[in-house]
Amino acid sequence: MVKESSEITAQPSTPADPSGYRFKEGRVRLWLVVGLVIGIAIAGVPLTLYCNYIKYNYSILQNNYLDLLNQYANLQAHYSFLQSSYAILQSQRSNETVTIVNAQPVILSSLNERVGSSREWTFNASRAGYVNITVSSNVSETSVGIMGTPSSGFTYSSSWVNVGYNGTLLYPVLPGKVIIYVANNALFSDADVNVTITYTY
Repeated sequence: MVKESSEITAQPSTPADPSGYRFKEGRVRLWLVVGLVIGIAIAGVPLTLYCNYIKYNYSILQNNYLDLLNQYANLQAHYSFLQSSYAILQSQRSNETVTIVNAQPVILSSLNERVGSSREWTFNASRAGYVNITVSSNVSETSVGIMGTPSSGFTYSSSWVNVGYNGTLLYPVLPGKVIIYVANNALFSDADVNVTITYTY
């Protein structure tokens, strides 16, 4: 009787194919590279759009800058023209002075007498200019005022200004009628006043 052997004979194992492993590893690397390229491409789309946006805005700013340079050049030219015109007008100014009153002595009554306590001088200004009013008085309550009626029709006037014993006032005037007032505000003393009025234009 033959006994069956219980020993299991080990079969030799088949070694793994190295070429297949390398093929799989190569595919993985390939997909990684492809994924990386795709990721870079997708990420580059917004960057490209942003760069185009920057270039567009830079172009607009450049055009605005050129427009401002042109405007500045035009303003410079206009300013030079105005300066030249002003210089011409300055050279054409006559600066003529007309004496309206020259050290004219005037007796002004005291304020309580009312009548004769003020005096006025009227002249017509041919151009815009100014009047120079010089007053000397023996009382300190001497005051000066001015009123004008230009050809345009409206009226302008100044408030009364106390010049005391001596004073000089300058008033701008417009073309038209000009009235200058000198008054004595002393209650009981008559004023012995000398008045000089010149008109310069």
